[in-house]
Amino acid sequence: ALRAANSWDYPTYFVILSGAYALPCLYHRCGRERRWAAVLMPVALLLGAELLFRPFLARYLTTYTSFELWDGGRTGVGDYLLIHGPFLLPLTLLAVAEAAAWWRRFRRERMALDLPTAAVVAGGILVLTVVLAVLGMPVAKIVVPLGGAMALFLLAGPAEEDSPSPLLWFFVGAALGLTLMVELIVLKGDLGRMNTVFKFYFQVWLLLGVAAAVAMERLMASLLGEGDALLDPLFRRRWMAEPAMLLLTLSLFASALYPLFAIPAKVHDRWVKEAPHTLDGTRFLRYALFYEEDRPVDLSEEARVIDWIRLHVDGSPVVMEQNAPVEYVTFGNRISIYTGLPDVIGWRWHQVQQLMALPPGTVEARQDDVRRFYDTPDPQEAMGILRRYGVRYVVVTPYERLRMTAEGEAKFAQMVAEGMLEVAFDDEVSQVYRVRE
Repeated sequence: ALRAANSWDYPTYFVILSGAYALPCLYHRCGRERRWAAVLMPVALLLGAELLFRPFLARYLTTYTSFELWDGGRTGVGDYLLIHGPFLLPLTLLAVAEAAAWWRRFRRERMALDLPTAAVVAGGILVLTVVLAVLGMPVAKIVVPLGGAMALFLLAGPAEEDSPSPLLWFFVGAALGLTLMVELIVLKGDLGRMNTVFKFYFQVWLLLGVAAAVAMERLMASLLGEGDALLDPLFRRRWMAEPAMLLLTLSLFASALYPLFAIPAKVHDRWVKEAPHTLDGTRFLRYALFYEEDRPVDLSEEARVIDWIRLHVDGSPVVMEQNAPVEYVTFGNRISIYTGLPDVIGWRWHQVQQLMALPPGTVEARQDDVRRFYDTPDPQEAMGILRRYGVRYVVVTPYERLRMTAEGEAKFAQMVAEGMLEVAFDDEVSQVYRVRE
């Protein structure tokens, strides 16, 4: 379903699902049926994703289909640990225990350590870490050593019979790989690397969160004396157990502070403190002033128009309203936002991203038509624009007047007089006109 529902997740979880079936075969733990499953499962996933959603995929078009090297700002070590540190701490401690268990096994079974191979692996990890750090990727200092350890654990298999499943290290390795990937490449056409980072970080958060929960449970159980064949030999030593318990406790405490501080901060982050506390997301409009181009817009006047439309307009007729030239920091498209009715054009950049299959300039042409409709003094030109887009209702509030010419406003009375428009709503401050058939 991710093939259609969220294409960003699809490659990651396809690799994880396919790899999970193949992992046991690395350690000669799979019979004939499991080997066939490891081979056929990726094929089944690909066919299922393609065939079951073929009607959608046959009509879906995306223009974001390639990546490019990223040469902009990158994540610092401090920021990386702030985001992922609470997950990486228990996982690192568990990795230390796994490495210690392997060392004990070497000594117990008198296994010969292949020093040349070990030196090559350690040297490769060191060189890769240094090269990436010099190239401006500081997170490599964390990701490459930890990722290298995960790869070794996967290849070597569990050190003890009841040690963590290799699947756990597979999750962690995949997550670490994703965090390094977004430092190297970016989706071509992205806003900087914003979408690339947060889309893949969602997956990282899930993978590290699940793995860290398993690691934390095992570590805390061992530190509290419940016994663990992998962890006990390491954490039986007081000099190791007490610092580990302190670090884990501090990490849990620091993580638990977030809701304690974030919830009150969000509750007090209010546009108008006098507005009532309510689940009605439009109530604040009755109390707020919005400043655009250093001129105030009384949003209570906008609220009256929005309320009238929601109560009296049936179906999904197209609405004409002012479209702001810049998104996010202006109040354009507020009628369509608060009523759900279709507009001639929405927020410019969102529309550009979603309609890139159309000829270049399509979105900008619609924006120009909206501005020309409000600014032109010619009723016939204005009526031609309304007919072109099948507009049924025209909104004129103080926000429209903020952005249109005085000559443009004068035409509305003439259009009513000539039978092009009729007044559907008028509170002496704002008007809604209905386009006559």
